[in-house]
Amino acid sequence: MPDPPKLPLIVFMMGQPGSPDPTSLAKALDSFAQAHQGLAPIAIVADQTSQGDLDPSCADSATYGEVATYFNTLIPEWASSHLNVTADHRKWVIGGFSNGGSCALKWAGEYPQVWGALLDASGNEYPGSEHVDETTADVFGGDAAAFEAAKPTSIMAAAPPGTYAGHIAIFLWGASDGVFGPGQQRNAFAAQAAGFTTLAHPVPGAGHDGPALDGGLAFAIPVLGPALGLAAPSP
Repeated sequence: MPDPPKLPLIVFMMGQPGSPDPTSLAKALDSFAQAHQGLAPIAIVADQTSQGDLDPSCADSATYGEVATYFNTLIPEWASSHLNVTADHRKWVIGGFSNGGSCALKWAGEYPQVWGALLDASGNEYPGSEHVDETTADVFGGDAAAFEAAKPTSIMAAAPPGTYAGHIAIFLWGASDGVFGPGQQRNAFAAQAAGFTTLAHPVPGAGHDGPALDGGLAFAIPVLGPALGLAAPSP
């Protein structure tokens, strides 16, 4: 396309262990593009876990390195200088599945100047939820108060009024997911209370699995289209 428009950006993460597999997101974006003159957000799928079964829990730390800086400073800087993305951060989306979803929620709350929208697919209720003691020790130096303050709900609750005005948060989970689903519902309520424009969507017939991700993204990408300037608003 001659003189292509600047496009929205989606930065997405998969679960633990880290595997930056773009397959599910690519399917949803390709489907959207087919219905919208070939246009869709530019996507980066990156690894937030470093390697194997490690879980940096979405925070910079001496143990695991500067994962938060990587995602919220270095990737945005690289995307701005190397990709045809819009400079309007209201059209930048942070998203992820499972472990990646918990990081996306935390960073949407922590870096509202970078991310204008959140796409949390079956995320942990908070980073480190599956190994609280280990995360407190390895990531926060044994400081339980710091661990609590780093939870997404704590970050959102502490934000000044109006911080998330105009920010969209979409929460997805498998309707049969009895482990991650309840936390997603609680986080959706917390995001709404903090000022996000929030939408929650349980995927029928899915658990904590690939169908939950595929079905969730098939729902969420078209919903985001109008906010990202790629589709007309719903009548």
